[in-house]
Amino acid sequence: MRLPGLCWSAKRRKSSGRDATGEYWYIPNPDLGVEFCWVWGEYATLTGTTAFVPVFTPPPTFTSTATSVPVLNFKLRGAGMDLCSGIWWMRVEISNLSEYSFKSLKIEMQDLDTNAYRVTSSNGFASRKGCGAYTVADVIVPNGVFIVDGPKFDYNLRGHTLRGFVTVCTESELKGICTTNQGSFRP
Repeated sequence: MRLPGLCWSAKRRKSSGRDATGEYWYIPNPDLGVEFCWVWGEYATLTGTTAFVPVFTPPPTFTSTATSVPVLNFKLRGAGMDLCSGIWWMRVEISNLSEYSFKSLKIEMQDLDTNAYRVTSSNGFASRKGCGAYTVADVIVPNGVFIVDGPKFDYNLRGHTLRGFVTVCTESELKGICTTNQGSFRP
């Protein structure tokens, strides 16, 4: 029996054989490396009688263990509007409900009244009140809460409806595990 590269190797016996069902065959390996290997009969062409081929027990089939995919979860809440020198922005409170820290962020905001669209992204998190000093954090830890500044607009947002998409990621540069939530804000 000759098969093109469809073996899984087993270096146990030095003669040909089959499993008890006759579906798998232990044959000389046509490739270099391992002398014999198991193949599925679906890919084999049998010649001659197989009645006297000894029955071998094949090695157990590899089974993988399912690994759960990490899930990020966070909550958004509007935290008011702010301004400095004729520039306005929405403040957004992010509550980390995950078991992972957040390290980067992207906020996309669309003013549904004017159709203006703005985006901001950062490694770490920053917020400021008016023209004051920034408050910064490298991460938002599990169960942590931080207020971040949304993208800047060059007009007063009061009374407008904003739709925001906030993406958080477990690594810098918007990499690692990421998820996005949508919120509606009305300053």
